[in-house]
Amino acid sequence: MITIEEKLNIFSKLVLEKEQKEVNEKLGKMQEKNKQIIEAHTEKIRKKAEVIIQKKIKQANLKKNEMISQAKLEIMKTILSKKKELLNALLEQIKHRAMEFTNSKEYESFLIKNTTRILTKLNDNCHINIYLTDKDMKKFKIIIERLIDYSNIKFQKITFTTIDDSIIGGIIVVNEDKGIRIDATLKTIIEDKIEIIGQIANESVEEAGDSNE
Repeated sequence: MITIEEKLNIFSKLVLEKEQKEVNEKLGKMQEKNKQIIEAHTEKIRKKAEVIIQKKIKQANLKKNEMISQAKLEIMKTILSKKKELLNALLEQIKHRAMEFTNSKEYESFLIKNTTRILTKLNDNCHINIYLTDKDMKKFKIIIERLIDYSNIKFQKITFTTIDDSIIGGIIVVNEDKGIRIDATLKTIIEDKIEIIGQIANESVEEAGDSNE
Protein backbone atom coordinates (compact mmCIF):
# COMPACT_ATOMS: atom_id res chain seq x y z
CA MET A 1 0.00 0.00 0.00
CA ILE A 2 1.36 3.45 -1.00
CA THR A 3 1.96 5.73 1.88
CA ILE A 4 1.02 9.38 2.02
CA GLU A 5 4.67 10.33 1.84
CA GLU A 6 5.12 8.29 -1.33
CA LYS A 7 2.00 9.89 -2.79
CA LEU A 8 3.43 13.32 -1.99
CA ASN A 9 6.71 12.40 -3.63
CA ILE A 10 4.91 11.18 -6.75
CA PHE A 11 2.76 14.34 -6.83
CA SER A 12 5.78 16.56 -6.33
CA LYS A 13 7.61 14.73 -9.12
CA LEU A 14 4.69 15.17 -11.51
CA VAL A 15 4.38 18.86 -10.65
CA LEU A 16 8.11 19.40 -11.06
CA GLU A 17 8.16 17.56 -14.38
CA LYS A 18 5.25 19.67 -15.61
CA GLU A 19 6.95 22.86 -14.46
CA GLN A 20 10.23 21.74 -16.01
CA LYS A 21 8.45 20.98 -19.26
CA GLU A 22 6.79 24.39 -19.27
CA VAL A 23 10.08 26.06 -18.43
CA ASN A 24 11.81 24.13 -21.22
CA GLU A 25 9.09 25.11 -23.68
CA LYS A 26 9.31 28.78 -22.67
CA LEU A 27 13.07 28.64 -22.80
CA GLY A 28 12.95 27.06 -26.26
CA LYS A 29 10.55 29.74 -27.48
CA MET A 30 12.73 32.46 -25.99
CA GLN A 31 15.81 30.97 -27.64
CA GLU A 32 14.02 30.77 -30.99
CA LYS A 33 12.77 34.34 -30.62
CA ASN A 34 16.25 35.52 -29.63
CA LYS A 35 17.66 33.63 -32.59
CA GLN A 36 15.20 35.35 -34.93
CA ILE A 37 15.98 38.75 -33.37
CA ILE A 38 19.72 38.15 -33.72
CA GLU A 39 19.32 36.96 -37.32
CA ALA A 40 17.11 39.96 -38.18
CA HIS A 41 19.56 42.34 -36.51
CA THR A 42 22.48 40.63 -38.24
CA GLU A 43 20.72 40.93 -41.61
CA LYS A 44 19.96 44.58 -40.91
CA ILE A 45 23.60 45.22 -40.05
CA ARG A 46 24.70 43.24 -43.15
CA LYS A 47 22.45 45.35 -45.40
CA LYS A 48 23.71 48.57 -43.82
CA ALA A 49 27.28 47.34 -44.23
CA GLU A 50 26.55 46.45 -47.85
CA VAL A 51 25.16 49.93 -48.50
CA ILE A 52 28.20 51.51 -46.85
CA ILE A 53 30.57 49.24 -48.79
CA GLN A 54 28.83 49.99 -52.11
CA LYS A 55 28.90 53.69 -51.30
CA LYS A 56 32.60 53.49 -50.49
CA ILE A 57 33.25 51.51 -53.68
CA LYS A 58 31.32 54.09 -55.70
CA GLN A 59 33.24 56.95 -54.06
CA ALA A 60 36.51 55.11 -54.67
CA ASN A 61 35.62 54.55 -58.34
CA LEU A 62 34.63 58.19 -58.74
CA LYS A 63 37.89 59.26 -57.11
CA LYS A 64 39.83 56.83 -59.28
CA ASN A 65 38.12 58.07 -62.46
CA GLU A 66 38.72 61.64 -61.36
CA MET A 67 42.41 60.90 -60.81
CA ILE A 68 42.65 59.12 -64.17
CA SER A 69 40.92 62.03 -65.93
CA GLN A 70 43.21 64.50 -64.19
CA ALA A 71 46.26 62.43 -65.14
CA LYS A 72 45.06 62.23 -68.77
CA LEU A 73 44.45 65.99 -68.76
CA GLU A 74 47.95 66.63 -67.42
CA ILE A 75 49.43 64.29 -70.02
CA MET A 76 47.43 66.04 -72.76
CA LYS A 77 48.62 69.44 -71.52
CA THR A 78 52.20 68.20 -71.54
CA ILE A 79 51.83 66.80 -75.06
CA LEU A 80 50.21 70.01 -76.33
CA SER A 81 52.92 72.06 -74.65
CA LYS A 82 55.59 69.89 -76.27
CA LYS A 83 53.88 70.15 -79.66
CA LYS A 84 53.62 73.92 -79.33
CA GLU A 85 57.23 74.15 -78.19
CA LEU A 86 58.41 71.97 -81.08
CA LEU A 87 56.20 73.84 -83.57
CA ASN A 88 57.67 77.17 -82.48
CA ALA A 89 61.19 75.72 -82.71
CA LEU A 90 60.48 74.41 -86.22
CA LEU A 91 59.03 77.76 -87.29
CA GLU A 92 62.04 79.62 -85.96
CA GLN A 93 64.36 77.19 -87.71
CA ILE A 94 62.44 77.55 -91.00
CA LYS A 95 62.38 81.35 -90.70
CA HIS A 96 66.11 81.34 -90.02
CA ARG A 97 66.72 79.24 -93.13
CA ALA A 98 64.38 81.48 -95.11
CA MET A 99 66.38 84.51 -93.97
CA GLU A 100 69.57 82.77 -95.11
CA PHE A 101 67.82 81.99 -98.41
CA THR A 102 67.39 85.73 -99.08
CA ASN A 103 71.19 85.99 -99.29
CA SER A 104 71.53 83.23 -101.87
CA LYS A 105 71.68 83.36 -105.67
CA GLU A 106 68.51 81.26 -105.87
CA TYR A 107 66.57 83.99 -104.05
CA GLU A 108 66.91 86.38 -107.02
CA SER A 109 65.33 83.74 -109.28
CA PHE A 110 62.58 83.22 -106.70
CA LEU A 111 61.83 86.96 -106.60
CA ILE A 112 61.87 87.34 -110.39
CA LYS A 113 59.58 84.31 -110.84
CA ASN A 114 57.00 85.56 -108.32
CA THR A 115 57.09 89.14 -109.61
CA THR A 116 56.54 87.90 -113.18
CA ARG A 117 53.65 85.70 -112.02
CA ILE A 118 52.02 88.63 -110.20
CA LEU A 119 52.36 90.95 -113.22
CA THR A 120 50.35 88.50 -115.34
CA LYS A 121 47.40 89.06 -112.99
CA LEU A 122 47.38 92.86 -113.42
CA ASN A 123 45.66 94.99 -116.04
CA ASP A 124 46.44 98.30 -117.80
CA ASN A 125 45.84 101.69 -116.22
CA CYS A 126 45.98 100.48 -112.62
CA HIS A 127 47.90 102.01 -109.76
CA ILE A 128 50.10 99.45 -108.01
CA ASN A 129 52.09 99.67 -104.82
CA ILE A 130 55.07 97.32 -104.54
CA TYR A 131 56.31 96.40 -101.06
CA LEU A 132 59.86 95.11 -100.48
CA THR A 133 62.22 94.90 -97.53
CA ASP A 134 64.84 97.63 -97.36
CA LYS A 135 67.53 95.14 -98.35
CA ASP A 136 65.56 93.92 -101.38
CA MET A 137 64.60 97.47 -102.32
CA LYS A 138 68.25 98.42 -102.65
CA LYS A 139 69.21 95.19 -104.38
CA PHE A 140 66.29 94.34 -106.67
CA LYS A 141 64.27 97.49 -107.39
CA ILE A 142 65.93 98.06 -110.77
CA ILE A 143 65.39 94.42 -111.75
CA ILE A 144 61.68 94.64 -110.85
CA GLU A 145 61.32 97.89 -112.83
CA ARG A 146 62.78 96.11 -115.85
CA LEU A 147 60.33 93.23 -115.40
CA ILE A 148 57.50 95.78 -115.37
CA ASP A 149 58.80 97.30 -118.61
CA TYR A 150 59.02 93.87 -120.22
CA SER A 151 55.43 93.08 -119.20
CA ASN A 152 54.08 95.72 -121.62
CA ILE A 153 51.43 96.66 -119.08
CA LYS A 154 50.67 100.39 -119.04
CA PHE A 155 50.36 101.30 -115.40
CA GLN A 156 48.74 104.51 -114.28
CA LYS A 157 51.15 104.75 -111.37
CA ILE A 158 53.79 102.57 -109.71
CA THR A 159 54.84 103.16 -106.09
CA PHE A 160 57.63 101.38 -104.26
CA THR A 161 57.30 101.14 -100.46
CA THR A 162 59.70 99.71 -97.94
CA ILE A 163 58.23 97.18 -95.50
CA ASP A 164 59.80 95.81 -92.31
CA ASP A 165 61.81 92.59 -92.22
CA SER A 166 58.96 90.60 -90.62
CA ILE A 167 58.00 89.42 -94.13
CA ILE A 168 61.52 87.90 -94.29
CA GLY A 169 61.67 88.37 -98.05
CA GLY A 170 59.61 88.26 -101.21
CA ILE A 171 57.19 90.79 -102.63
CA ILE A 172 53.72 92.22 -102.00
CA VAL A 173 51.86 93.98 -104.81
CA VAL A 174 48.66 95.92 -104.09
CA ASN A 175 46.30 97.02 -106.84
CA GLU A 176 45.24 100.31 -105.25
CA ASP A 177 42.29 100.75 -107.66
CA LYS A 178 40.61 97.45 -106.77
CA GLY A 179 42.08 96.97 -103.30
CA ILE A 180 43.57 93.63 -104.34
CA ARG A 181 46.64 92.48 -102.39
CA ILE A 182 48.88 89.78 -103.83
CA ASP A 183 51.25 88.43 -101.20
CA ALA A 184 54.26 86.38 -102.31
CA THR A 185 56.40 86.86 -99.20
CA LEU A 186 58.40 84.12 -97.53
CA LYS A 187 56.51 84.77 -94.29
CA THR A 188 53.18 84.04 -95.95
CA ILE A 189 54.55 80.99 -97.75
CA ILE A 190 55.71 79.59 -94.39
CA GLU A 191 52.37 80.41 -92.71
CA ASP A 192 50.52 78.66 -95.53
CA LYS A 193 52.50 75.52 -94.70
CA ILE A 194 51.81 75.76 -90.96
CA GLU A 195 49.51 72.71 -91.07
CA ILE A 196 52.26 70.55 -92.58
CA ILE A 197 54.76 71.93 -90.06
CA GLY A 198 52.25 71.10 -87.30
CA GLN A 199 51.97 67.52 -88.58
CA ILE A 200 55.75 67.20 -88.46
CA ALA A 201 55.69 68.45 -84.86
CA ASN A 202 52.94 65.95 -83.96
CA GLU A 203 54.80 63.06 -85.54
CA SER A 204 58.00 64.04 -83.75
CA VAL A 205 56.23 64.10 -80.36
CA GLU A 206 54.52 60.75 -81.06
CA GLU A 207 57.80 59.16 -82.12
CA ALA A 208 59.45 60.49 -78.97
CA GLY A 209 56.59 59.02 -76.91
CA ASP A 210 56.91 55.61 -78.61
CA SER A 211 60.65 55.50 -77.97
CA ASN A 212 60.05 56.14 -74.25
CA GLU A 213 57.61 53.27 -73.85
